[in-house]
Amino acid sequence: MPPSHADFISKNRLARAIILAGLDNHHVRMVSKQPTAASLMKLLSERYGIMSFMGESYLFQNLLEIRIRHNESARAYCDRFKIHLDGVLDDGMTIDDKLQVHTFLNSLDERFESFINFQTHVFQHGEVIDGTTLHKLFIALIQKEIRSSYGSSDAALTTTSRRNQRSCSHHGNHDAAIVCSYCNIRNHTEDVCRRKRADQQHSNSGQRRVPNNTAPPADSAAPASSERPRGPSSQASSGPNCRRHGQSTANHVSMLANVSHFTLRSTS
Repeated sequence: MPPSHADFISKNRLARAIILAGLDNHHVRMVSKQPTAASLMKLLSERYGIMSFMGESYLFQNLLEIRIRHNESARAYCDRFKIHLDGVLDDGMTIDDKLQVHTFLNSLDERFESFINFQTHVFQHGEVIDGTTLHKLFIALIQKEIRSSYGSSDAALTTTSRRNQRSCSHHGNHDAAIVCSYCNIRNHTEDVCRRKRADQQHSNSGQRRVPNNTAPPADSAAPASSERPRGPSSQASSGPNCRRHGQSTANHVSMLANVSHFTLRSTS
């Protein structure tokens, strides 16, 4: 079939698209200038031999570019990474154990940054990487995610409980509200009741004013013009003085009467 034939052109375009889809970016740039699928395959065979280059290159490129998704669990990602790795190994490629571990740790995101730093520190200080290391990393990563999920659940429960407590304290619990037994008003007790304290102070002040009400009245013989209004303190202080003044006046009158009687008897 000549290259100018319509069927050849359409089939060649389809074959080139299929081949280029199985290559990585580096090899696509290397063979993209080849006009036909046959020349493209010839260039790859001359450079890399007769091995199945397309399948190995495509799978290996996918393995290097695989990344954990932001909403993907550790268990699901370990299974997906294992499938890609087995596909590359089953296709005949040999990947060093250290490269497998490095590729896996490099594919994790910031959620597992502490896990990556710890494992890197362990490997840098003498931990030997062998064929079982990657499987151990899978188990350790899954266990870390389980512990983190339990810690997140406990923190969420604690936060919810504190939020509910703040909400109850803010809005008030009407069923268990504190009511004063003295004034029947909420949110305080009788021992701190202001109304009770004010009533007690008023009662005590009234008891102190009782003696002032029983003080003897002022002397009725005193002229009205000389009377002055007196406060409770003045009346309380002047009460004893008035009684002493009345007693001294009575004694003086009695003495005058005796003197007059003595004078009359002497004259007679």
